[in-house]
Amino acid sequence: MHLMFRNNNKRHSAMLKHSKVRQAGLILFATTLLLILPNLTKVIG
Repeated sequence: MHLMFRNNNKRHSAMLKHSKVRQAGLILFATTLLLILPNLTKVIG
């Protein structure tokens, strides 16, 4: 019983880590967009 709980806890922390990585990726993506968009409008314009 105790082993099952520990295993479940480990899986939860892995899920938490994944969501953190995804959040960091979204922030990076948004920053890249903010940096590239003005340059794109300059190139197109």
